[in-house]
Amino acid sequence: TLRRQNLNLVRLPIPPLPHLELYKLSVNW
Repeated sequence: TLRRQNLNLVRLPIPPLPHLELYKLSVNW
């Protein structure tokens, strides 16, 4: 389900962040 949550986070209307930042957030989760 972690992958699904990551996909949901990416789909959420959030400001465009660098992929590294998204990766850090998903790792912190």
